Amino acid sequence: MDTAHKDFDSSSSTGSNGEASGRIQLKKSMGLLNGVTIIVGSIIGSGIFITPSGALIKSGSVGATIIVWFVAGIFSTLGALSFAELGTTISRSGGEYAYILECFGRVPAFLYLWVNILMVRPIMLAIVSMAFGYYLPKPFLTFMDDSNLTLEQTKFLDDLAKIIAAIGLILLVIINSMSVKIAIKIQDIFTIGKLIALGCVILAGVVKLCQGHVQNFQNPFEGTNSIKDVSLALYSGLFAYVGWNFLNCVTDELKNPYRNLPLSIIIGMPIVTIVYVLTNIAYFVILTPREIIDSKAVAFDFASKLDYRLAWVMPIFVSLSAIGSANGILFTSGSANSEKDIKLAKVDRRLEIYYRDKNTDNFEPTKNRELLRTTKEDSMKNYFKSAYLFFKNII
Repeated sequence: MDTAHKDFDSSSSTGSNGEASGRIQLKKSMGLLNGVTIIVGSIIGSGIFITPSGALIKSGSVGATIIVWFVAGIFSTLGALSFAELGTTISRSGGEYAYILECFGRVPAFLYLWVNILMVRPIMLAIVSMAFGYYLPKPFLTFMDDSNLTLEQTKFLDDLAKIIAAIGLILLVIINSMSVKIAIKIQDIFTIGKLIALGCVILAGVVKLCQGHVQNFQNPFEGTNSIKDVSLALYSGLFAYVGWNFLNCVTDELKNPYRNLPLSIIIGMPIVTIVYVLTNIAYFVILTPREIIDSKAVAFDFASKLDYRLAWVMPIFVSLSAIGSANGILFTSGSANSEKDIKLAKVDRRLEIYYRDKNTDNFEPTKNRELLRTTKEDSMKNYFKSAYLFFKNII
């Protein structure tokens, strides 16, 4: 097979009527570990390092905040399990688009697709990419005090962040357009890296907790707000779990999706929930609730209070976490938002059935593969263009 088409495969699948239908699709190159890293890596971005205080502001107490993070994880896990059932019932890439198309028809599916392409995904990419661009150079700009920046220095940092974010996004677009395997490996590496970073935060909190730093847990529910405010805090928690549905966008690329899709969710979502809850507990061990609310970057203040020499490491962790999340968004976007993929799949089916009926065993639909490859590349380019417009006109 031509190396230009190494990410594509010709396979037979079983349709809803039980008949075999051939179609061209991306190779099933993702295993269980890759599925878990897509979920964990897409959910855990820069927010848990920078501003996890939204739930605390609304809930009003340490105990209520921890419960909110746990309950939000349970709700997100239930939603992800529901998507696992959808993904194994309608076993094709596309996520929500494929399910809406199957259940409600083309118009609702198109409307969802339009909003997702023009607004949701590009804005998500812009936010996490800007976090990457802002925090990556921080260890090398220690001479600039954030609390006493001139107008020129602020403009310089903003422009530098946009340039770094654009470069990082361009590189990710190129990588995701060229090779699925490389994109998956990058996702695995970044996910492991951010889990190690949060593991260090949790470990430091456990050590301090064992040393007797329990002052913030003596009256954990003191100051808890009304049920109405706590319910609003739950929205902040749920927002931090966004990304639990991303694996369903690449079902066609997942090996044995009937097994690995549910298992990836069953493994990945508890990991995220446990990490989020333990990280917030670690923050409360070192920082007071007021310090967390007033902080512009909680993880940095956490590290500075432990040892000022550790503070320079946190920006690197945050930037790697952000770019890893951007890679997860890009990787799943390529299969989630292209109606042409559905049309090409129908063309592939008709052509392969025709040649199969002609008893041609060596049918190699190269042109269709090239069309599908072009579709994925064009899809990536569209996301980059939309994100660029967001950078230029909004930020």
